[in-house]
Amino acid sequence: SEASRKALNAIVDKVVEQLEEVKKRATELCLAINDGAQRLKYIEKEQTIALAIEIVKAGGKNGIL
Repeated sequence: SEASRKALNAIVDKVVEQLEEVKKRATELCLAINDGAQRLKYIEKEQTIALAIEIVKAGGKNGIL
């Protein structure tokens, strides 16, 4: 139903918003760290979160979630 679709979209938007906030913090930490190994961990975290955002967006648009 339309109400279910709107509720799903609101949930997807909230999840994406939260993931983007975590990604932003990881980016900030990455930029503040001089240690290459530690920086690589945060870069990997950023990439993982970016992928999760795309998966959530795609699932929400396709009605999978």
